Amino acid sequence: MHAEVGRFGAFPGFRIVLTPEGEEGAANALRIGDTVLISQDYPLTADLLAREGYWAETLATQEVAKIDAGLSCMSLRWRGPLTG
Repeated sequence: MHAEVGRFGAFPGFRIVLTPEGEEGAANALRIGDTVLISQDYPLTADLLAREGYWAETLATQEVAKIDAGLSCMSLRWRGPLTG
């Protein structure tokens, strides 16, 4: 989460992980279970997430960025377990 958003207490009950300075765009990530998908452009955030106990899977997002989008807005969301 970007520090400017995190400091307002808008997400009570959630574990807040602040992005390192200069990697604010990494807040546009997608968490699936304990895996967090983030752009490969944010190595400091990937390291931070690993230290926090998440598996950070980095992805090439240059093409998505060309249309001013990120992982969270290019995803499908679901609730509950996936079934085959």
